[in-house]
Amino acid sequence: MGNITKTVYNPEAMKTKMGITSPTAVGSASFVSKIEAIKRQEEKKKEMMKKKSELQKQKRELLLKQLEQQKVGVSLEFWETGSVNSV
Repeated sequence: MGNITKTVYNPEAMKTKMGITSPTAVGSASFVSKIEAIKRQEEKKKEMMKKKSELQKQKRELLLKQLEQQKVGVSLEFWETGSVNSV
């Protein structure tokens, strides 16, 4: 005798295959996406702080150069005139 088979229609099984997930899986995915968003924000914050630090360093270097130029200017003026004229 031959084997007889019967196809059973199960709509719940079809839903799972079509991407409908359990509430737990959806909650986990939401949690993971929130964590990833927080990590991206932290990375942006670190990058901004790094840039701010670099700008402060450049500012400090420029101010030191300006101060050195003023010292040289005062020295030259003193040597040329024998005194420093204050404005």
